[in-house]
Amino acid sequence: MAFGLDTTTPEGRAAYKAEWDTLAELAPEIIKKEDIVFPHEQSPRLTNEPHFRRVWQHYREHTFRLRYAMLVDSNSISKADADAFSKFVGLNGTPAFTLFISAKLGKLEHLKDDAGYQATSRVLSALGFDNIQFNTKTAEPVEE
Repeated sequence: MAFGLDTTTPEGRAAYKAEWDTLAELAPEIIKKEDIVFPHEQSPRLTNEPHFRRVWQHYREHTFRLRYAMLVDSNSISKADADAFSKFVGLNGTPAFTLFISAKLGKLEHLKDDAGYQATSRVLSALGFDNIQFNTKTAEPVEE
């Protein structure tokens, strides 16, 4: 919740906490006093609004495909790697990196020496995605 207060200052935090406590007293089933998080401390989130998510997904795929095509055209990615990468992640529709992520996490050890996996590693490195770390329990990207 934002009350239009600057919570980066001690005065702003005190005013925000007072507003929060008032709401917690008015609606304790919705707002708990102990759940307070100041707006400047919240991590930014993308909206879950369906249209925005579709447009955002389209934009990500489009920019990925443009960069990929540019690197293939400039021979920064070899034709053999491009073919093996396309076959491994399935670029015929929406790219699916599930196999690659599982192999990278060590869950599919048999793919470690697979030509498609190796080509995908080289292609992602050329695209600048070679240093992404994953949480081994959730397979979510981890910030360094």
